[in-house]
Amino acid sequence: HVQTSATLVRSTSLRTAPSVQTVRADGFASTLFTPNQARPGAPAVVVIGGSGGGEPTFTALALAEAGYPALALGYFGEPGLPKCLCDIALEYFAKAVRWLRAQPVAKGRPLILAGASRGGEGALLIASYEPGLFSAVVASSPSSMVNGAFGPGAIVDGGAGPAWTFHGQALPTGTQIPVGRIRVPLLLGDGGQDAVWDSSLSVTIIMTELREAHDPAPYTNVYYPQAGHAFLGEPAYFPWSDYGATGNFHGGTVQANALAIEQSWAKMLSFLSDPQRR
Repeated sequence: HVQTSATLVRSTSLRTAPSVQTVRADGFASTLFTPNQARPGAPAVVVIGGSGGGEPTFTALALAEAGYPALALGYFGEPGLPKCLCDIALEYFAKAVRWLRAQPVAKGRPLILAGASRGGEGALLIASYEPGLFSAVVASSPSSMVNGAFGPGAIVDGGAGPAWTFHGQALPTGTQIPVGRIRVPLLLGDGGQDAVWDSSLSVTIIMTELREAHDPAPYTNVYYPQAGHAFLGEPAYFPWSDYGATGNFHGGTVQANALAIEQSWAKMLSFLSDPQRR
């Protein structure tokens, strides 16, 4: 009996590698990934992260490698931005969209917003309060409610301050996100073993509100009963899972999360190609 081992190193071909543009101006922080060969007519995707802050470059890079121009947009936890998820103005995202639309790779393309966890919450809020900003939305393990501030400096007078504002007014913590205002296609992902918050209950509430609002745009729920938190949008091309590797904290099993990541990534790319398909 002989045992052997091998190491596999995955690298991006220089012929297919996207170009990378880092933006630290105009009041926002982002990294734009431009595909070597963008899909004809494909949307550009704005990707926002969750409570960890910073820029979700890993997902944006994978989207660009699949042929979709992608902007990894930071909204806190970057130089020049708030240190915590505190008092984030929804207008900030409109400013980033204006910048992106002026870039050659995004001109004439529809724009789709993708967010995970607190970023999924933010994506639903942006689609609710800025309904004309994006052509479609992807929300991975979102909350159906407006949550409070998070991170260093978030606690004010013994409690969490507001996380989001619109037109200078704080969005009240604990209230339902008015998803009935959303009029664009929506793709939702949630796991039945989410250990961060009950995203499956939130998605059930969201789907109910959309039905009651008679939303004409299609909305789809990608649900995996044994998966954990924020798997939708995780690239399936790597033997790695941000949440699967620490499944005891974020919920689900490594196997269930890996399957959810693989299948939901394909479903998300299909959604990006045709958000209006039911």
